[in-house]
Order: sequence, then C-alpha cells, then structure tokens
Amino acid sequence: MKNTTPARTAHRDRKPYFDPGQNSLSYRQIAWLSLTALTVVGLVVVAFLPPFVSPETGKLIMSGFRKVCHQLPSRSFQIGETQVALCHRCVGIYAAIPLAILLFGVLRRWEGFIGRHPVWTIGASLMPMGIDWGADVVGIWSNTPTSRLVTGTVFGVVAGYFLARAVVNAAKPTTDAMGDVPAQPAMH
Repeated sequence: MKNTTPARTAHRDRKPYFDPGQNSLSYRQIAWLSLTALTVVGLVVVAFLPPFVSPETGKLIMSGFRKVCHQLPSRSFQIGETQVALCHRCVGIYAAIPLAILLFGVLRRWEGFIGRHPVWTIGASLMPMGIDWGADVVGIWSNTPTSRLVTGTVFGVVAGYFLARAVVNAAKPTTDAMGDVPAQPAMH
C-alpha cells in the first residue's frame, strides 16, 4: 500500500512557487522581465566603460563595482591598457543573467525539477566555479580567462532563471474584484 502520511503528501498539496502550467506570460510580466534584463545589460555595459571614459569617471565606476567583484588585474579583461570593472567570472555571471531571462520560456520546461530542488540546482551551478578555482589553488591546473568566463556563465544562467522566476511571480496580474479584498473589521 502506498504511504500517504501527511509528511509524504504535503509537498504535493502545496501551490508551486512558480506555476509551470501557465504557458503564457502577461504583458506586465514581459515588461518587468524586459526591464530587468535591460538593467543587467546596462550594468555590464557600464562595467566595460572605464577604458572609454575619463580617468576620474573610470575610477568612480571601478569603485562602484568593487563592492561586487575583486577586480584583480590578472583575472580581469583589459581594453588597451585599462582594466574593466568586472573580472572574467563576474562578466560571465552578469552577462548570462539577461541571457537566462531571454531564454526563460525554454528554461521553464525544467521547473518541475528546479522547483523541487532549488538548493541542489544552485549548488550544481556553483560546482564548476568551485572546481575551477579549487583546482587552481591546489595546483592541479591553472584556470584561464575562458574557464573563469564559462564557469561564471553556468552560474549566471541559473541565477538569471531564479531572478526571472521571481520577477514573473512578483508581476502576476492582480484582480480588482471586491470579493478578493478582505473585509475591514467594523469599528465599535
């Protein structure tokens, strides 16, 4: 006989965080996804500006990105003699986020697995970065700009998916029906 204890069936009764059965997105959701993707693209573009702006402006940009990236010169892209504001791995992460948002419709096919195993999904996407970094630290191999960019991209796609998922949920269409508004308690 099948085990139907409350602990075994509770997960089946929960409303999913994201409804994969909802195939189409509302205009509001698409607008918010577009705004989110454009914002991240804008940040990546700004990170590449230091070689093209005045030294003072470049220093300001570098300073702003220093909060999210170590900016080691040997691990960052250079244009001419000037370093950009993100390291190779961070470029992969941030550039992949809007890519994942654009591919959100395709990536939703795996929502059944991802929705049940978000920690495992994020952990698995972090593993290539950890292996690439750890193997370099212990001397098994030296990571390269390409390996750092690719491993960052793997994580960025997953991070972008979860960001898109959160944006879609936050931008769900709302109803103005009075029946959906809780009644205010009477004041005596």
